[in-house]
Amino acid sequence: MNRKEYFSDDVSVDAMLAEHERISTLYLYNREVGEKRTSVYMTIISLGAMILLGIAQFQGDATAVIEPGIVFLIGIIILGILTFQRLVERRIRAIEYLRAINRIHRYFVDEDPSLQRYYYWPSNDDFPDIDKKVIISAGLSDIIALLNSLFSGILFVTFEFLLTPFFFHIAIIAGGIIVGVIVWFLQRAYERKHFRAAEREMFAKIRFPLASEVD
Repeated sequence: MNRKEYFSDDVSVDAMLAEHERISTLYLYNREVGEKRTSVYMTIISLGAMILLGIAQFQGDATAVIEPGIVFLIGIIILGILTFQRLVERRIRAIEYLRAINRIHRYFVDEDPSLQRYYYWPSNDDFPDIDKKVIISAGLSDIIALLNSLFSGILFVTFEFLLTPFFFHIAIIAGGIIVGVIVWFLQRAYERKHFRAAEREMFAKIRFPLASEVD
C-alpha cells in the first residue's frame, strides 16, 4: 500500500481526522464563550455609565451619582472578578485543546515527516506554553484585569470622597492608585497559581515533548 492509499483508506486516519474536527470545534466554542463574556461585561459597563450620567443630568448635581456609583462599582468589580476567573479557566482549556491538536498532527508527521513544514506549530503536545499569550482569551483576561484594577482604585477614591468630601487631597488619589496596583498583582498571582497547577496536570498527559526537553 503506497502512502496515498494509506491516508485515504486507513480507518485510523478517519478516526484521527474526526477527533481533530471535534477538538477544533471545542476550541472555537471555548474562544467564542470568552469573547461573549467580555462583550457582556463591556455592555454592562456602558449601560451603567449611561444610567449614572442620566441621573447626574436629571438631578443637576454630579454628587447625586456618588452613592449609586459606589453600588455600580461594587457590582461591576464582582462581575469583573468572576469574568477574569472564567477567562483564566478558558485559557487553560484552550491550551489543552491546542496541545491535543498538536498530538494528532504528530500522528501524521510520524507517518510522513514532510508534513511538519505545513503545520504552523511543532507537532509536540507540550506546546504551546501555557504562559505564552498565543490565544485570544489571554488578551481578554488582561483587559478585564486592567479594568478591575481601575474600578477598584476609583471605588477607593469615591469612598474616601463620600466620607471626607472636603478633604479631597492628592493622597486620596495616590491611595486609589495603590489599591489598583494591588488588585492588578493579586489577579496576576491568581493567574500564575492556576497556570502552574494546570501545567502540572497536563504534564502527565504529554507523550511527545519538544526534542529540546527530552533527555
